Amino acid sequence: MKNVLLQHFPGVIGFPVTPFSDRGDLDINVFRENIEFMLDSKLSALACCGSNGELQALLLDEYREIAEAAGSLVAGQKD
Repeated sequence: MKNVLLQHFPGVIGFPVTPFSDRGDLDINVFRENIEFMLDSKLSALACCGSNGELQALLLDEYREIAEAAGSLVAGQKD
């Protein structure tokens, strides 16, 4: 996806919100969709794992799952 704002504001960092289900569980599939969308936007970096204030709601295993999911998707990107 072409993001015209990045032409004017290079170095933009994306802060994906951690999605939770109606039951309050981490929704890792929606998180992955959000990350893929953000990566298509050609952002300079992503700040995951509670950067939007949800850190207190994450368990250590959820934090790890988020980091691993984001890392695997970012690792698949080409410059």
